[in-house]
Amino acid sequence: MPEQSKRAEEWEKFEEWVQQELEKARRRLMLAASFDEMEEIAGEVGEAIQQEMMAAAAEQREPRGIPRCPECGDQMERKGKKARRMKTSKGDVRFERERWACPACGASLFPPGSTPGPDALPTDDPAD
Repeated sequence: MPEQSKRAEEWEKFEEWVQQELEKARRRLMLAASFDEMEEIAGEVGEAIQQEMMAAAAEQREPRGIPRCPECGDQMERKGKKARRMKTSKGDVRFERERWACPACGASLFPPGSTPGPDALPTDDPAD
């Protein structure tokens, strides 16, 4: 399956999940006893959707082709998929990404194809 089609299919699955979660939330909101309870439900659903959207977007950001090492310029090698957890300002985001490493100098990237910015938060993976 071409990469673009696979990414589109994965995003469609995320959209279906969002629709299901919104329907569940609608039912819960109709049974809520107070405005405070409604606000709590809406907040929970919003946070869950935000976390899943971040995970889906992170998985979509795989590099196209073979990335080059930012340290030495050599081609990186695929090292298999790995489940990850990244700390964000809104909580932990869990997702799966392809692992890439440079055979020449041993450098690795996370996320692949980018370098950490000044506001990047640490991950729970000591290898990074």
